[in-house]
Amino acid sequence: MRAASLRLGSQGLTTSYDDHLLIIGDAAGHIDPLTGEGIHTAMMGGQAAADTLLDMRASGDYSKASTVAYQRRWMAKFGHDFHMSTTFAGLIYRYPIIMDAMASEVQRRGDAFMSKWAEIMTNMQPKTYFFRPDVAAQLGFAIVREVFEQKVLGKADKYQLKA
Repeated sequence: MRAASLRLGSQGLTTSYDDHLLIIGDAAGHIDPLTGEGIHTAMMGGQAAADTLLDMRASGDYSKASTVAYQRRWMAKFGHDFHMSTTFAGLIYRYPIIMDAMASEVQRRGDAFMSKWAEIMTNMQPKTYFFRPDVAAQLGFAIVREVFEQKVLGKADKYQLKA
C-alpha cells in the first residue's frame, strides 16, 4: 500500500484543471487548513465540477480553456477562505490562548453562537464573518478577557502541555 500526506488548502497545486482533467476533493487539496474540514468542501467542489462538466458537454469543448471554469467556481465558493484559514491556524499555533478564548466565548454565548461558529468552521459561511464589526469586537473582548483571567487571575491554561 502507498500513502501520501493530504494537501491542505490546495497546497502544492497551482491549478486543479487541465485539458480533459478536473482534480477534485482531497486530491485537489479541498481541505480547510484551520479545521481539517473536507466533507463540505468536497461536496461544493463536486457540484462545481458537475456544473463545469455539464457546460463542457453542451459546448463539446473539454480543453483547458473550458476546464478553468471549474477552478473559478470552487475558488468563488470556498477556496478564497483557504488563505485566511492558514493565517488563523498560524495565529492559534503561536498564541493558543486564542483557542481558550474562543472556547470560553462559545460556552458563554450558548447554542446560537455555537451554531454560527459551526457554520464558519465547516465552510458553510466564509471566515470573513469574523471581521464583521459586531463579531470582531466580541471576539476581541473575549481574547482580552481570557488573557486577563489567565495572566492576572490565574485561570488554568487549557492548552498547556504537561511535562
